Amino acid sequence: MTLPEINWDHISSIIARAEEAYQSGKMDRQTWLALVKEFDIASQGRLGMPGILGRSGETEWFEELHKARSRRVA
Repeated sequence: MTLPEINWDHISSIIARAEEAYQSGKMDRQTWLALVKEFDIASQGRLGMPGILGRSGETEWFEELHKARSRRVA
């Protein structure tokens, strides 16, 4: 069985958009959650969160993400 390919071009695009939103002060909860979800899909869930998404997320956003992932697994 072959694992699906990681979409590196899409990941680069996500990181660039995250950097731009963070630097411009436009990173909000909705944008952050959408970028994290998009990254998860592009990476096939096999890569850790890139630093920019880690730095730009608020504690509450991480908690919300963790709860959503826990509900998916259960």
